[in-house]
Amino acid sequence: MNAQEKLTLALDVKTLDEALALVQQTQEFVGYYKVGKEILNAVGLPIVLKALKGLGVKVFVDVKEMDIPNTVKNAVVAAAMHGADIINIHASGGRKMMEETVKAAKEVNPNVKIIAVSILTSLNDNDMRDIGYMYSAETMVWKLAQLAKDAGLDGLVCSPMELNAVRQIMGDDAFIITPGIKPEWDAKQSDQKRVTTPYDAVVNGCSSMVVGRSITKHKEFSPYDAARKVHEEIKQALAAPKKTGQTLNDIFVERLLEAGVVKTGSFKLKNGTLSPIYINVRDLPTCHAAMSMAQFIMARKISEEQLEFDRVGGVPMGALSIANMLSIATGKSILTLRNEAKDHGLVGTKTVESFTEGQKVLVIEDVATSGGSIKEAVEKYRYLNLNTADAFVVVDREQGATEMLAAENIKLHSLITLSDIVEALYKRTDISEKMKQTLRDYMA
Repeated sequence: MNAQEKLTLALDVKTLDEALALVQQTQEFVGYYKVGKEILNAVGLPIVLKALKGLGVKVFVDVKEMDIPNTVKNAVVAAAMHGADIINIHASGGRKMMEETVKAAKEVNPNVKIIAVSILTSLNDNDMRDIGYMYSAETMVWKLAQLAKDAGLDGLVCSPMELNAVRQIMGDDAFIITPGIKPEWDAKQSDQKRVTTPYDAVVNGCSSMVVGRSITKHKEFSPYDAARKVHEEIKQALAAPKKTGQTLNDIFVERLLEAGVVKTGSFKLKNGTLSPIYINVRDLPTCHAAMSMAQFIMARKISEEQLEFDRVGGVPMGALSIANMLSIATGKSILTLRNEAKDHGLVGTKTVESFTEGQKVLVIEDVATSGGSIKEAVEKYRYLNLNTADAFVVVDREQGATEMLAAENIKLHSLITLSDIVEALYKRTDISEKMKQTLRDYMA
């Protein structure tokens, strides 16, 4: 993709004359023109598309359709029939809405790109909680990206902050558009909370970036000059040496460091040995960003590995909060396991409440070292004729748990291993070379 196609100009104007004037001034540098509800409601979609396509430009119809599947499908088909090159719909409309829409649109216009809107760049984690989402804004974008990919969409709209992760989730061919672009020479823009520069957007893997007022309404530069400045920055980014972005593991480890779940230094472990790395997954629930990301990755791996289970069973006590959250994320009810038998109430001496014999239980633990606590929990479940074949941990310290549990016909799955964590630490610039060497020696 060339530098021109990397730039999408937002035609946030009310009249067709204004829109056409902006196109004529910037066409040399712009690959796509975005038209939204402002001009479409004022002028009408067929008129706007006919005029813009008459100038030979590509058009992104930014209507963020969100309704029942049939309504969205028909609306998008109409835009596709009039020549739209890109049309977006809300991923939160669900899998069926997206699947039916993309299928119908491609039938009338095989070249049209149907992309999903994830989380608006004006929203942060506080806004997410106000709405009622259990995930952070960052993690919710990941989840919607996965859903859009599974539904067959061509790409996603996301903020610059999630670009690298979305590219990994959706693949190299996905068409990823990012708004929230703020050139360093434009200090005015302030209504978006997750922003970056044009250079960084290209480096992090955007297919095209949306720029509006920085080009169309800048106090010092004409639309032509502002578009040229953005274009030059994009060209510089494309010419720069390719750099490897953070993997999903790298990003997750960063959140674990922020939460204090992972620490480097010198620590005495329970068995008396010294370790340069300390992992305390019990602190995970204290950081919403890290906890929600853990839940998404666990749910994703459970789906990928096709684990079948009826109940989520947390090993007391450290894994109970993680199991509760995973229960919400997967829609599978929690199964409470007590450390000691209950000697009062309706359940008599039972250590497990409210279950049906033969149910499949996915056992959840925070950290696996030897695997002893998981084995003990499985024994209690099996004694009650519950089916336990799989266990899932947040961190596998790779110290024999996998092998020991396999001997008990239990397959251990992990969100991340100690090797994964250390590998991510090696890449960080805030970890000293001395500590990195200490970690290498420890792992060896």
